[in-house]
Amino acid sequence: MKSHQKNAAYRCATVILSAILVIASLSMTGCSSCQSLIPNRDPQPDDTTIIQPENTDQNNSQEPKPEDEPKEDKPVLPSYYNPLTGLASETDLSLVRPVAICIGNTASALSPFGLHTAEIVIEAPVEGGATKLTILTSTYTHAAQLGAVGVTRRYLQSFAAAFGAVNVCAGTSDILQSAGSSPFPAIDYAEGGLSTVFFRNEEIPDALFTSGTRLIGALENFEKFGAKLPFSFLPYGTAAAVSDQTATGVVIPYSDTHVTQFAYDKDGQRYICSQNAAMQANGTNEALAFTNLLLLTCESSIHHKTTGTEFELNTENGGTGYYVSHGSYIEISWSIDENGALQITDKDGATIVCNRGNTYIGLIDLAESSSLLIIK
Repeated sequence: MKSHQKNAAYRCATVILSAILVIASLSMTGCSSCQSLIPNRDPQPDDTTIIQPENTDQNNSQEPKPEDEPKEDKPVLPSYYNPLTGLASETDLSLVRPVAICIGNTASALSPFGLHTAEIVIEAPVEGGATKLTILTSTYTHAAQLGAVGVTRRYLQSFAAAFGAVNVCAGTSDILQSAGSSPFPAIDYAEGGLSTVFFRNEEIPDALFTSGTRLIGALENFEKFGAKLPFSFLPYGTAAAVSDQTATGVVIPYSDTHVTQFAYDKDGQRYICSQNAAMQANGTNEALAFTNLLLLTCESSIHHKTTGTEFELNTENGGTGYYVSHGSYIEISWSIDENGALQITDKDGATIVCNRGNTYIGLIDLAESSSLLIIK
């Protein structure tokens, strides 16, 4: 009992410290005002004949004709959109099957390649207080190196498959293997015979990687369709707060030892990510930043086996959570139906509408969710 109280006190202290660090980050963030963009409208044509008055001694100044008024330019809509972000794309991605690459996220893990280009990043807890990350992307085709590819979990595969993605991994946990092959589409190094898909870097011999060209060949064996979304986007060229409830920062205590934090950058209209008070690095040495945060609570369970204990999240029962964007947030609900489709709705049951941009999805243990902090 004393040990439990000690852990609870430590977790509380960790969250308070994290909140202080986020607030300190916010004080260094730009604070120029943001405005929503209003769609432009062209003036209506006027075919009425205008009769000019005769010259008089009075002022002959005239109001400009409607056709002489300057016209506002309509926003140029892109030819193609990235289906996972709603942003402009140089190529048609509508039939490009997205991939979901599982990577580790411990203090000793290799700084991941490809994380900074991901349209969606999924983070979820595992045993030992650590988390795993999944890179969800449709723009992998030209990537020279992606990874390091790691062992995945069924609950991560479930969320990736809900977006139409093929999982790319180096095996699954023992619990999943003992239960049989995964029901989700996957390119799995542990299945063998995939030397053409994965490779090892001589400079990092213990790490496993893949590349865009290798994945293109492997995906020929899978049905071809584009990404699926559990939300829609605002009209192109617009951005807006989702409510009048402010969210200038977020602190997610995944465990006593792992805390993920976000501080809102008002100038860039994005949430800058840090973990355990240190900015998370990536292949470009830039901080990760996201337009949208989806914080989803899940029920959890612990499995005991001969090799130790294993943590698992239940994605079948759905749950509640928050959608955070543009310095604001709303409460949401989520579920995955029997066909594997993910649904995310607001309090009225309507599918949420997101700002265009990349998205962070945090799968949070319901037992830890009471410590989740949204800084107003």
